[in-house]
Order: sequence, then structure tokens, then C-alpha cells
Amino acid sequence: MTREEQRRVKEVRKQLEVCIKRLTKGCGFQKINGYVYKFVGDFVYVAILSIPPVDAGKNLRIDFFYKPWILDEVFWDVFNVIEGPKQPMSFHVQGAFTAPLVLVENYKVAVSSIEDMDTIYGAVLGELDGKIEEHHQRVYDLKTFLLDLESYKHQFLNRILAEIYQQRYRAAIDLLEIAIFQGETGGFADSSQKNILQYALGYCQKLINEE
Repeated sequence: MTREEQRRVKEVRKQLEVCIKRLTKGCGFQKINGYVYKFVGDFVYVAILSIPPVDAGKNLRIDFFYKPWILDEVFWDVFNVIEGPKQPMSFHVQGAFTAPLVLVENYKVAVSSIEDMDTIYGAVLGELDGKIEEHHQRVYDLKTFLLDLESYKHQFLNRILAEIYQQRYRAAIDLLEIAIFQGETGGFADSSQKNILQYALGYCQKLINEE
């Protein structure tokens, strides 16, 4: 990358940050530490906007995610995250100990000029609003969420959390036993290296024994 390209990337990134701070709320979204997000019912939709250096500042990349934020409550209960329920709603977006986000899509939008960033950013959020509406018509509860996850190979933790939320503990145990046998950890462990899948298995077994 030339110095001129490096300079452009830096300037476009700076202008994007200005747009995020100044325009996000007016476009019907919220922001926290670079995340742009919107709550719709039991779901949260999240966009990470970035300027890839490889494109020399000529493109804006959008990584668009979603998840049922209500699964975080199950995550905290299972994993003993005592402070979780006390956190602000933005914790569902950027919290370290939360259910994984699910990638909907990623794509790029051309940055014609730095001076046009306000217009480009507003158009991106307008497009995201449409994508959210369309997506939420298709995935609107945990039943449709689980159907959507069938196309995602590595979303087993969210499948398990969704089953637990619906009090389908035996179904959750079946998923857990397979995942643990395959060496999965769920991506979270405590200081003793006990992972969240092991916690979830004990959690479900305890609740079944209490029935």
C-alpha cells in the first residue's frame, strides 16, 4: 500500500467514526464502541462497519449479525455470570460473556469520496433497516431461530441455549453430549478450565432430577 493509500484509509476511517457518532441515533440505531445495533422484539441486530486496508479506503465493509438477546439470560444463569443481568442493554452487543452473534451476511459498499461519507453512511443504515425488517419477518421467535441455525455448522451453543430457554432439557442434553464427545468447548471456560458446555450439562441434569 502506498503512502497516499494509507492516508486515504486513515481519513475515511476518521470520517466514518464521525458519522457513527453524529448520525446513528437519527437513523434509528444505537451505537457502542464501534458497534451499530438495533433491538427488535427478542432479537438484537448488530453491524460492524469498517474500512478494509486492502481496499485502500475505497470500500466500506459491513458485517451484519443477529441473535435472540434473551439467550444471554440463559447464558448468564448457566455460566454463573452474576453481574450479567445488572448490565445495560448494550452488554448484549459487546459483552464478553454473552451468547454468540450469528452472521447474516457481509458485504461492501463503495466510498466514492470522503465528502460523501454522510450520505453513504445514511444509505447503509437505511439498507440495514430494510434487511432487519425482512430478516425479522422470517426469523421472529426461537422456533424459527432454530430452523435458521440448521444452515450454521458451528452454532451449537446457541442451539443448546435455545433448548434450555424453552425448558427442553433432554433435547439440550442430547446436543451437549454430542458436542462434548466431539471435543467442543463452546468457546468459554472459567478459571478452573471448566467450559460452558460442561456447566450446561450439569445445569440440565440438575433440573431434570428436580422434575
